[in-house]
Amino acid sequence: MYEQVGKPKGNKSRAVANSVVQKKKDGKQGIEFVDNRPEYVVQRKVTGFKSTGTPIDIAAKAYLSNTDETQFDSNKSGDNVRTSLSKILPHTVSHIQKIQSVQANVTPNGPSEWTRDAVASAHVGRAGRQEAILTTGSDPYYQGGHLISHSLLGTGSVASTAVKVDSYQNLVPMEAALNNMTYKALETKIGATSGTSSVKIDVQTNPNLFVSHENISKLTGCPLNAKYKLNTGVYIPSAIARTVTVSVGGAAIGDAAEIGIATPHEAIMTTGAQLLDHLDKTGAMPWISKSLENDVMKII
Repeated sequence: MYEQVGKPKGNKSRAVANSVVQKKKDGKQGIEFVDNRPEYVVQRKVTGFKSTGTPIDIAAKAYLSNTDETQFDSNKSGDNVRTSLSKILPHTVSHIQKIQSVQANVTPNGPSEWTRDAVASAHVGRAGRQEAILTTGSDPYYQGGHLISHSLLGTGSVASTAVKVDSYQNLVPMEAALNNMTYKALETKIGATSGTSSVKIDVQTNPNLFVSHENISKLTGCPLNAKYKLNTGVYIPSAIARTVTVSVGGAAIGDAAEIGIATPHEAIMTTGAQLLDHLDKTGAMPWISKSLENDVMKII
């Protein structure tokens, strides 16, 4: 459910295409998009990056840390509740940032030489999926969305800033449609400003969310002790971005909100066909090339 990863590194080669990453761990197969699209907004130098937030445990760790696991019996496969969740949920790091806001100064500075480092972004997206599965029983497709857009990293941006922009200090779980449509439009507005601009991005998340023991029992197939069955559960912190508001020079230029289309209860996405269907329902398909679509459909 969670794993250790290395620190993202700055990189100076430019990527030009979308790609699909297929991961296997403990026999479990998962899929996700790595966003390597060409960047069309005016390139900038990013300076003065600051992030305000607090580290939180990912959903599975937060739930299990506050749950008496002995109240669950093993399921028909012989797995206890912890093992069963590890097989069902996307694997990610043990904690991420619950970001309240980020800010930076951006200045026109010529073409970017920094490519996206997708490691932290992928883990933040999986953390969002974990949160949604445990709190709602559904599995929307979340990505690790950059708040200060990676596309703003012009040639004058130093390596330490590029690392921060691709790090957990600047990434939040975003629904695919929010990240690739409505928020992308705001990123383009930032890129269209002239001169040096002070950019501030505020993130609205849910307060702590309730995870029902009974729903976990249904999800894992692990029978629950009677005393845990009646409206009992655990509250966990939420990191998913519900609304993102962008201000330039102290004035708000717009906000982007989550669409909120989810897959049916207990329908955990494990195939390319399921993922494409979800992206189509959320309106996030236009940015996907036909060749990429064909590649995703091959994943079984």
